[in-house]
Amino acid sequence: MKLLLVYSVKERGQNSAEIGLITRYVKGKSNVKSLDVYEYVFSDNLSPEKYDQLPTETIKMLHQSDAVIFEMSRPSQTLGFLLALSVFKSKPTLYLYNEESKGKPGKIITDNPSRLLQISSYSKKDLNKKLDSFISSAERKVKTSRLTFVGTKEINSYLNLKSEKSGLSKGELIRSILEKSITEERI
Repeated sequence: MKLLLVYSVKERGQNSAEIGLITRYVKGKSNVKSLDVYEYVFSDNLSPEKYDQLPTETIKMLHQSDAVIFEMSRPSQTLGFLLALSVFKSKPTLYLYNEESKGKPGKIITDNPSRLLQISSYSKKDLNKKLDSFISSAERKVKTSRLTFVGTKEINSYLNLKSEKSGLSKGELIRSILEKSITEERI
């Protein structure tokens, strides 16, 4: 799995010890093929040309990643936009913030849940556990894709009946029917 870590700092190279812990731990995971890191620098003296290049570079990294970790202890509008883009692009996304920081997400995020967005505070003691939980969840999500199926009332009634009898969700039933059809066509 290819991950992207996004965070912000006031000055280049001024990342916190936690960023180093996150980077080392994630790179050491056997199921993580690569980790790209994007450091967003708050700067009053950034040229407009350079400022315009930053999102382009990051968006390219985001598109190439399987999942994205946002360390939001120092949130910004740019990180907020990238966070929304990550979810919009169907990337499993972690909003991670140090419980001692001011990075707790606002109501605009907490009142709009997404199956792709996991929000978690952390301390140095439980950071690895939070990362493991996200990476495991992201791996499962990356192996599947979500689609919208518009059916007739007759199909819906059939799926409801089969769902009640089998104990499977309608989505699981549709998947099993399609998988069976694919297997039969290969034979």
